[in-house]
Amino acid sequence: MRCPELLLLAGLAACSDVGVYDLSLARGRGQAPPLETPTRTESTWQTIPAKVDVLWVIDDSGSMSDEQDKLATNLPAFFDYLDGSGMDWHIGVTTTDAELEGLAGSLRRVAGYAWLSQDTPHVRELFEMLVRVGVGGSMDEMGLLAVKQGVFQPHSELIAANAGFLREDAGLHIVVISDEDDSSEDRVDPTELATSLRTMKADPEIPVTFNSIVGPKPNGCDSGTNQASYGSRYVVTTMRVGGIHRSICEDDWVPVLEDLGLQAAGLRDQYVLSQVPVDGSLQVVVRTQEARWEGVEVAGPGDLDAACAAAGRAPEACFGFRYDPVRNSVALVGFVPDKGALVRITYALLSGRQVVEEG
Repeated sequence: MRCPELLLLAGLAACSDVGVYDLSLARGRGQAPPLETPTRTESTWQTIPAKVDVLWVIDDSGSMSDEQDKLATNLPAFFDYLDGSGMDWHIGVTTTDAELEGLAGSLRRVAGYAWLSQDTPHVRELFEMLVRVGVGGSMDEMGLLAVKQGVFQPHSELIAANAGFLREDAGLHIVVISDEDDSSEDRVDPTELATSLRTMKADPEIPVTFNSIVGPKPNGCDSGTNQASYGSRYVVTTMRVGGIHRSICEDDWVPVLEDLGLQAAGLRDQYVLSQVPVDGSLQVVVRTQEARWEGVEVAGPGDLDAACAAAGRAPEACFGFRYDPVRNSVALVGFVPDKGALVRITYALLSGRQVVEEG
């Protein structure tokens, strides 16, 4: 049974096709043909959730002056998407400074506000003030510790400082900006933190992302007058949670902040599957009225060009995706479909293959 386009256009959020062999076709013919593994197609329109919380974790060490200026100057590229979405949103800012024991991840305050919302007066001006976190912080940047404590709040003072910011029924987007790798190795394991983030929402359809604007692989880059080292621990967390990874050394920050704005405005890049797929069987297609993109499975952003070429797909119509077995979801890599886009995922059912093999 195919999913009628008219039903989708009428507002149906998702539907599916399950391909099965009709045994009635073989009745009376002496022998049933061999069964094939059933397939399933799940189609979802890119829609916007009602609530979102955005946590910015900004390096406040002595080498970050240029990057903070770029961020503050180009904030409209991010904020315009969020402000025009009609969503109920919260924005909070913390730093990578973890010298105050137990208070890493504490939200910065401005004009008496610990976090901003669509109802905050002069919110754009206050947001710009918040992201200019200064350069007097510790040189031992611990962004992952700030996330761990700021999100999961193990300290009573931290719970009070961040009260009301995070909501159970809101999407969560974390953005780390740093020119050094995380140095909280003995206190935070990126894989464990990623698992906690991926599974923190009771509803798996509520998006959680971890986005890293850091030095790129393998040796970092020149950032303004300084050298940015490869942010490997942040990138690992991004790849395991899902999110956007960009170089902190980009001259033009507008595209970076636009991508973050699209994502924060509720445009999803991760889709939970209803059943478990056969390994290697996933096919992902995204289309709008104007264009069509085909996905290729990749390990990371750096593998996309080669994977697209190997699949014979034009770079401008190709994107990468990964399968997350923990959430049983497909995460798009560095690609966020526009509002109204149709995301169609087809895969072979692992349960169907097992039934066929056992039969």
